[in-house]
Amino acid sequence: MSPLQLLGTWLLLVQLTASVSTIVHNTIHYNIFYNPMHNRIFHLLLTICFGHPVCTFVSAHNLSHHRYTQMAEDHMRTTQMRYKYHLWNYMCFFGRVGNVIAASDMRYMRLMKRQGKRIWTEFALQMSTVVVMHVFCALANPLYWIMFWNGPRMAASIFITNMNMLQHDGCAKPINASAKDPLHKSPGAGQLAPIHIVNVNTSRNFTGFMTNALFFNNGYHGIHHIKPTLHWSKLPQAHAYYVKPHIHPNLDQVNMLTYFVRTFVFNQRTLYTGEAYHPDQMDGPVEPENENWIQYPAEFEFIAKEAPQLVMLDILDDIRVLLLGK
Repeated sequence: MSPLQLLGTWLLLVQLTASVSTIVHNTIHYNIFYNPMHNRIFHLLLTICFGHPVCTFVSAHNLSHHRYTQMAEDHMRTTQMRYKYHLWNYMCFFGRVGNVIAASDMRYMRLMKRQGKRIWTEFALQMSTVVVMHVFCALANPLYWIMFWNGPRMAASIFITNMNMLQHDGCAKPINASAKDPLHKSPGAGQLAPIHIVNVNTSRNFTGFMTNALFFNNGYHGIHHIKPTLHWSKLPQAHAYYVKPHIHPNLDQVNMLTYFVRTFVFNQRTLYTGEAYHPDQMDGPVEPENENWIQYPAEFEFIAKEAPQLVMLDILDDIRVLLLGK
């Protein structure tokens, strides 16, 4: 295989894995099947394809990002990035938030184990499968493992995480809108409901055909935050009805690539209203520390202080109990 063919194969795998990551994103918002066992099997298959436990999206994405969009509890908020050259903000975003997100995911799962929640069992199975697959592939052919599985997986993870920089940076803050306005209501309930009332201008949309064909209408991001359980196939119509008549026109972008080049490469970081955006001037000279979005009961507060890697010991303990009994 020539170097050009290798590059083409690698880029195709990155694109396919990024599409899988979008499927993962969609399915943790709205289950595909009515039968819970069918969903668990499907999530395990997605875990194998994506190379990362699917159910961790519930904690980092649903319970942190969706519930506390661009607030201190949203560990993926874009206001943390304050370099003068905006492309550097994009390139460093995953490195800034990745470890923090992973740590909170693991602590959340450790809490779920101690509270006896079903998601812990799914996580333990998915994580065990991922570890076994990574070890097997790395031992079988380390070069191929890096190039054709772990490399594309990491690139796809960076892509979907960095979408926050495109879809939320410079957008409006969540507001307390009139409860009578149906645009600002979320169908979520309990832990999944936003603590704020959603504002149509808190997300940037990309309405071009190619982006939405490759990534299952993920470009229609505003309506996704307003109605997070709406099936992805219905997002364009819902966007046209609920969002487009009310949104600021700058938040309806057609071409994602054009926006990326203009904003990041040519360093035109702007608010959604069109003015230049400097977080250190507008949001304060110092970015607030992350606040904990996990509500620890008093008896489990120790989890917040312990190393998140201890989750692997919890999994091993479950395997011991499964094999040997208590």
